[in-house]
Amino acid sequence: MRRGLLQEYASAFSFFSRVLDVFGVVFAGWIAYLLRFFGASQAFDPYAGLLFLAAVITFLLFPFFGVYDSWRGRSLFSLLRRLFFAWCVVIIFVLILSIGFKTITVYSRLWIFYWAGLGTFFLLSLRSGLHLALRSFRNRGWNQRSIVLIGERKLAEYVSK
Repeated sequence: MRRGLLQEYASAFSFFSRVLDVFGVVFAGWIAYLLRFFGASQAFDPYAGLLFLAAVITFLLFPFFGVYDSWRGRSLFSLLRRLFFAWCVVIIFVLILSIGFKTITVYSRLWIFYWAGLGTFFLLSLRSGLHLALRSFRNRGWNQRSIVLIGERKLAEYVSK
């Protein structure tokens, strides 16, 4: 049986979403670094290590919150709420690990604040854009399927509507 175009590439879309989320986390950290230390001679190495850790945690943890489940038929708000909650857990997890390894004093609190805020903005924006693009594809008929209705004509017409 022929599957819809979007269903055919569902695993590719899921992987693309995961890569996009990791990119959003790292990009937010880099922009936060530029905002906090622009013109200063602060080394980026500790922040790069923290961003790598956050990227790995994001890649591994987001699926457990259902971030990459099918979004079809669900409200955008509930899905963004789920993404926001998962992102908060990633931030808390990274902070707890930094406290546990006694490296929290290396990082600027202002940078952490910028990173958390920008990460929230980038993740929610990227996911909203992806959601709207997929909705547009579906509205254009890229994910339509054909069915055969067998039975009385009036009943079949009623069911098809």
